[in-house]
Amino acid sequence: MSKPAGAPVFVSYQRVDVEHARLLAERLTAYGGDVWWDREIRPGEDWREGIVAAIERAEIVVLLNSAAAERSEEVQKELAVASAAHKTLIAVRLENRPPRGRFLYEMAALNWIEAWRDPIDELDRLARGLARIAPGTARAEVAEAIGARPIRRNWWSRISRSWSALLTIWLTTMLVGLVGQGLMGEGLAAARTEQGLAPGDALPVIAAFAFAPLAIVRFLADPPTSLGAWLVLLSALAMLACYALIGRSAWRAANWWLARRSKGAR
Repeated sequence: MSKPAGAPVFVSYQRVDVEHARLLAERLTAYGGDVWWDREIRPGEDWREGIVAAIERAEIVVLLNSAAAERSEEVQKELAVASAAHKTLIAVRLENRPPRGRFLYEMAALNWIEAWRDPIDELDRLARGLARIAPGTARAEVAEAIGARPIRRNWWSRISRSWSALLTIWLTTMLVGLVGQGLMGEGLAAARTEQGLAPGDALPVIAAFAFAPLAIVRFLADPPTSLGAWLVLLSALAMLACYALIGRSAWRAANWWLARRSKGAR
């Protein structure tokens, strides 16, 4: 019996997705591909050593991504080994949801297979494509051969992940707030007294430059009635949204850095 010509493939999945893993493995084998999944572990064999050896031998690691897979520590370990070994990683979305979780922060830029609409046909198509990939094929060529594409994000998602976009929005909303302060007669010039800036009168100006919650708290007691006041309130709400998105991006970046540092220490 001749050895499969295709590049060796490792399938990473969570137990609840075992039928999808079985389908992919069976179709790959039927098309002449070289595939390994954990059902290949023989009785009495150390399953940890078997998995690591299979990943090291594989050229392509296919992740069947789902909410359960993202919560799985074993899947995370398999992906860490695959990343450390510089394997070509192909992610398959079994559910119509964006990638989440700490270990998927780095994977968001990968090419994906959208299989959630019709898993049976998409996994069959993926298996057929993988079986034709020759050993040593470059990552970009692998993605092109199987039709993997980046995840399409809506405009809100793209903005929330762009530091430059968030900074632009923050500066714009701050300027709108300052214009509103001027229309209210509470700008820097109006806040000056013979002794300098009166702290009470300068509060709206400080809120526009510093943290928008001050402006929002102020309008809870004194609802806006003029155009300037509404501009200040709307800019304060927009700035709060920017702060929330910046905080979320910083948290994700910190988790990604910690994960990379932890992986490098092992």
